[in-house]
Amino acid sequence: MVYNGKPSKACLHCRKRKLRCDLRPGSCGQCIRAHVECTGYRDVDQLRVQDESHAIQHRIRMSKPRTSQPPSKPSVSQQTDEPSTKSALIRPYKHPPSPPPSPLVLSLSLPLPDLALASFFHHYVSGFSKTYDVLEPLYLRSPPSLSSDPHLPASVEAVSLAFFSFHHSNPRALRIANERYATVALPLLNAALSASPESAASDSTLLSVLLLDLFEKITKSLPSASSCSLSPSPSGSESARTDADPWTSHVNGAVALLKLRGNQGASRFHDYASVRLAVRLSTNLLITCLASNAPVPTALIKLRRDLEPFLDTTDPKWRLSGLALKFCLLREAMHTTSGPSAVELVERAHDLDEEFVALAESMPAKFRPRRMNLDEHSERVLEGHFEIHEDHHITQVWNVLRAQRIMLMDMISTYKSFITSSQPSNGTVARSGTTSLTINTLAREICASIPQYLLPSLKEPSSRNICPPEKKMLQRYTLLYPLYVAGSYTSSSLPIRGWVLRQMRFMSDGLEIRNAGKIAQILDAAPETSPWAVYAMLGSYAFAA
Repeated sequence: MVYNGKPSKACLHCRKRKLRCDLRPGSCGQCIRAHVECTGYRDVDQLRVQDESHAIQHRIRMSKPRTSQPPSKPSVSQQTDEPSTKSALIRPYKHPPSPPPSPLVLSLSLPLPDLALASFFHHYVSGFSKTYDVLEPLYLRSPPSLSSDPHLPASVEAVSLAFFSFHHSNPRALRIANERYATVALPLLNAALSASPESAASDSTLLSVLLLDLFEKITKSLPSASSCSLSPSPSGSESARTDADPWTSHVNGAVALLKLRGNQGASRFHDYASVRLAVRLSTNLLITCLASNAPVPTALIKLRRDLEPFLDTTDPKWRLSGLALKFCLLREAMHTTSGPSAVELVERAHDLDEEFVALAESMPAKFRPRRMNLDEHSERVLEGHFEIHEDHHITQVWNVLRAQRIMLMDMISTYKSFITSSQPSNGTVARSGTTSLTINTLAREICASIPQYLLPSLKEPSSRNICPPEKKMLQRYTLLYPLYVAGSYTSSSLPIRGWVLRQMRFMSDGLEIRNAGKIAQILDAAPETSPWAVYAMLGSYAFAA
């Protein structure tokens, strides 16, 4: 190996231009002045060692002087009578020329399941989302080769291939994922469910069911009744069946498994893993009800009540999920013919909106965004200013809150038309007079949260460095759903919808986020499309924090 000096930590732009990089946190000064996105700084310890043997040998051969004639040998008259005279006349032995050294080939190609597994763990366990952080100790305890719970590695393999296919548009990964799901993961899980009550009630079994639920949500863009899945059996466990709705069957089966852990209420949550799995189940069940318009099961309400002693109930995400549950119950009441009157429903909707407002006003300091004003026009900014959030999880919380309020305002606007003059409204109609203004305000707030992730040289304040391109792409992908809500519920006469369409086309053409172009087409041609249909099409369930 040849030492060429200490490697530079400078960013790619400065190394290419041979500029002095100031290594400023966030973005170096050279990139800021050049109005380019800083790629971040190299970790010299992570630089890959390269075999330079062949190149060095070639340089040495090329550096030797070339002569047309071999050097002349000394004549006999010039030789002395010293003992070395005889040896000087001996013709030296010529070694046969050695073949040129073959270059060292370093193959970095990995089997597709290994690539998918690495991508899945990076997203869900240790990186972007961490929604399944309990998977690591359970998975390490159950390696595929020596596992007493083989259903867990099989479920991880199936869902990781499905995620890889969705994330990288890889049809081959999807074919393998469907095959492993149907022929390996599902049979092994059914075997674990029927083996014993202890096996059915274990953490690894519950986690496997949740992972297969995630598999169905990723691979089935909309609820259907045509795939093989799991459903609760009379014994309280699950069994394979067909003609079930894959959007609800696995998660309902997970609720049945949770009941097997005991009927002592909160006592079933004995450690971090059990609490974390139960929280994940409650979140999955809530999102399923929201996206598929399914009735809210009483098990979800009871599960949340049992979990509260083990959680920080003042956490904004937990409070927001509670309001989303109330939204589901209100929507369910509105679809019931024998339910409350239109006046009562609209009043309940207004009361729920006041709870959303109270949550927004009581957000902790780290959840509050900073306002940034621009001195010059930017196509990525709607109205000359935008918000900076601490990280993308906080951006998601705010945009979920805003999207829920927008849909709640739309429900109020729809149902107030059913209030007749003969009904005692108690000011309900007057209270509903500002719904359009509220929708437009919330849509503008969603638009203000977008530029942080689209403008160059900007990063999350909590990040020590510019985030990797893959993470930034995932962050941008989570913006598509709230952007669609903002664009679809506002009037086409306002500049909001046109701006949203331009951002989506920019993300599609400039940032290569293919689904952004599809959502732009829907928003342009059919803006009345249900946002939950768009949510399912985007696979947003897979990115729920």
